[in-house]
Amino acid sequence: MMKCIGAVACTIALMLSALTLMGASVWALPGGGQAGDANNVAFGCDLSFWNVGGGNLNYSLVDFAKMKADGCEFAIMRIGVELTSGTDGMDRAFLQMYKNARAAGVKLGVYFYALAKTHDEAVQDAQWVIEQIEENDLYFEYPIYYDVEDPGSDTRPSHYSLNSAQMTDLCLGWAETLAAAGYMPGVYSTYENVIKLQSSYTDNYEVWYAKVKYNRHVNDGESQLNPLTESHKDMCGMWQYSWYDYEYDGIGLDMLDVDVAYKDYPAITATYGYNNVPKVVDGPVHQLVGAGKLGTVNNAAFGCDLSSWDVGGGSVLDYSLLDFEKMKADGCEFAILRIGYEGAATRKDTMDPSFLQLYQNARAAGLKLGLHFYSLGKSYVEAQRDALWVIGVIEGNNLSFEYPLYYDMTDPGDSASGRVSHASLSDAALTQTALGWAETLEAAGYFPGVHSSTNILSKLQSGYTDYYDVWCAAVKFDRPAGEGEAQYDPQTKTMMDVAGMWQYAWYDYNYDGVGRDTLDVDVAYKNYPAIMAANGYNNVTVDLTALTSDTVTVGDTTVSNVAIGQTVTELKASFDQPSSMIAVYDKDGNAAADTDTVKTGMMVKLILDGNVAATYTLAVLGDIGGTGEVNSKSIRDLLCTLTGGGELTALQTLAGDFTGDGAVTTADVRRMLSLLVG
Repeated sequence: MMKCIGAVACTIALMLSALTLMGASVWALPGGGQAGDANNVAFGCDLSFWNVGGGNLNYSLVDFAKMKADGCEFAIMRIGVELTSGTDGMDRAFLQMYKNARAAGVKLGVYFYALAKTHDEAVQDAQWVIEQIEENDLYFEYPIYYDVEDPGSDTRPSHYSLNSAQMTDLCLGWAETLAAAGYMPGVYSTYENVIKLQSSYTDNYEVWYAKVKYNRHVNDGESQLNPLTESHKDMCGMWQYSWYDYEYDGIGLDMLDVDVAYKDYPAITATYGYNNVPKVVDGPVHQLVGAGKLGTVNNAAFGCDLSSWDVGGGSVLDYSLLDFEKMKADGCEFAILRIGYEGAATRKDTMDPSFLQLYQNARAAGLKLGLHFYSLGKSYVEAQRDALWVIGVIEGNNLSFEYPLYYDMTDPGDSASGRVSHASLSDAALTQTALGWAETLEAAGYFPGVHSSTNILSKLQSGYTDYYDVWCAAVKFDRPAGEGEAQYDPQTKTMMDVAGMWQYAWYDYNYDGVGRDTLDVDVAYKNYPAIMAANGYNNVTVDLTALTSDTVTVGDTTVSNVAIGQTVTELKASFDQPSSMIAVYDKDGNAAADTDTVKTGMMVKLILDGNVAATYTLAVLGDIGGTGEVNSKSIRDLLCTLTGGGELTALQTLAGDFTGDGAVTTADVRRMLSLLVG
């Protein structure tokens, strides 16, 4: 199974899937453009129902296995035609030939025979093709071509009668519609039409050029054009060089069109995820800092999760129902917003109608944010497609998130349509689905997680839980707390051994300013904002250059008020930064083990992007001599200093200053004595 590419290509290319939704125009398609970039990359053919007998549909006339063995690497199949009635219709042989070619391992593309002469008509054709592809769950390693060679009729102008601007506008209607939906488009025609295409098309999209020597059998006259001695790679990515050829065995008819591709289209579609081809992983996965199923800090932060239902749902969205400033003042530190959902009827990803406005309102109030996407996906590829859609929306709107991007795997299924539930998936299938989401997002620079109930989350295998986060939904009652027993209390119950975040109530009044009783509330067991900022995940670019902590005192160059007897692991847990960002060394510069006892004089280093951002020296309370313990010599040194018989260094003063007044006094000596005698 192919998976997802790395961050750079994802960032550039995956925005396309959300462009129609955002209303943006399509720019240069990565990997696209008129000219080929290599000679004779692959040979193939193009087919329609005429190749299997036309109306007879005799599929034995095309033996894809024999053709592949004889050098045919791809087939461009006619998916449909525009009828003279104005409606689009599928080629009668298309679906069966698709299955037959796939069974033989032949890579595929498609073309659509057009009668359209305007931009808007081409858009409609492209939308029809997209519907057929998605409804039949198809994918293509080669482009989706628009066949513009209509000779016209007494009542219909020909494509050859269009001028340069008209031809370009027509083809852009096709290409931009497909590109915005994540497909790689192209145009097929003869020289007369290809040369009309302007740079707005040819710089960005594909050309399949038809030029043959004779429209007759090779035995009837001069030989056909030879792609081994003639090339057209400078004007097209693919050249159709013969309408009749016997190069591929297994064809019972003598009317097979044959082609040469000047681009490695399978590599391009796999690199950018075009045409529903899953992306290939080339970026780091399973390497997220701070990730993993379990929580690390008890009650790090409280927040909520929201969707359009929290602002009235339906067609009327009343944002006054959520006062984020009041909620923040009342203790709400973050909000996990629903970015979108997969429609049950359409199986298309759709943005939550309140998402962008809620994002803007919450940001204005200073809340930290994450997101969740309601999924119907039940496989790696389906989850990957959802992840790509989400990336497109994020990148297209320049968004950032301090909390994870969660995949909501709570679909109950639907027996009427045959859609299975997430709970019914096997452990392996559920894990693979979660990985489709997580690996795709990670490779693009994002921090993913999965949201579901405890019974579903318990099915996730270590291949997911060792590397990615979990948001657990476990509530006591699906009703307001006042109507029955109280909801779970996160102050007395914890789920940090199960998840990094716990959704503990579906109805709660913890946060002021909420006009409805449908607010879901959560507790996070990790300092997610620090993780995102330290590693640049989720487009968070805050540069942490200093340690922060609520339990020890962090100065410009020192860390003091460190309790005696702590281990290195316990010390690291004192800081707000992830432990992976913190390195501890002894006075000689040797790395300390996690089980070592900390001592005055040790060094703590903050690591950002593999580099040391800041260095601090430790002062452990009571450890005047740097031995890691309180002893009688330390007390004698303090007493000697108090009577004028010696002087402490600045670091020793920090280690002896129990009262925090900046000096060592008899009160500090008494505290040390109490430590010594217990």
